[in-house]
Amino acid sequence: RRAAEARFSAADSARRWVRAVERTARAPRSRVLRLAIVEGLAALEALRAEWSELCERAPGSTPFQRPEWVLAHWRAFGVTSPFAVTLRVNGRLAGLAPLVSYRDGGARIVTLAGGGISDYQDALLDPSLAPGGADALLRAALARADDADALLLEHLPSGGVLASAASGAAPPPEPDGACPVLALAP
Repeated sequence: RRAAEARFSAADSARRWVRAVERTARAPRSRVLRLAIVEGLAALEALRAEWSELCERAPGSTPFQRPEWVLAHWRAFGVTSPFAVTLRVNGRLAGLAPLVSYRDGGARIVTLAGGGISDYQDALLDPSLAPGGADALLRAALARADDADALLLEHLPSGGVLASAASGAAPPPEPDGACPVLALAP
C-alpha cells in the first residue's frame, strides 16, 4: 500500500497533470490554409452567413464589403458571373475578395465588387492572417485575372488589405479618390 501511495500520490499526479496540460497548451497548432475560387451568384449567396461573420472580425470593413450590399448590387446591376477568391483556415472563412469580370470596349477587366458606386472596395481578411493572407488573396486574384487585360483595383482604402499587399508593386498603387467622413457625436 505504501508503495502504491508513494507512486500514485495526489501531489505527484497533480504535477504530472499540470505538465501534460502545459505541454498541450504550448503545442503549436497547425493551420490548414486553403485558397479557392467560388463562382456564381448562388454559390456566393451560400457564403452569406460566413461572409457577414468575417465582416465582423475584419478591422476596417465597410458596409460596401458586406454581402447585404455586394449581393444586392450584383442583382440590381445584372451581374451574371461574379466570383470570389476565398481563403479558409481549418475550414473557417478567413479571407474573401469578391470580384467581377466585364468588358470595356474590347478589353476584359477584372475588378472588385461594387465598382463605380461603392466608396471603398477591398478584400476582407481575418486580422490573424495579415500580412501573409493579404498577399495570398492578391496573388490568387492576379492568377484568376491572368487571361484578363487588366486587374483594376480602385477605391482601395489606404492601409487596407489589398493596398498593403500591393505596396511593393511596380508601379506602386496611387490614391484614386477620397471618401468623405462625418464624425457624429455620441
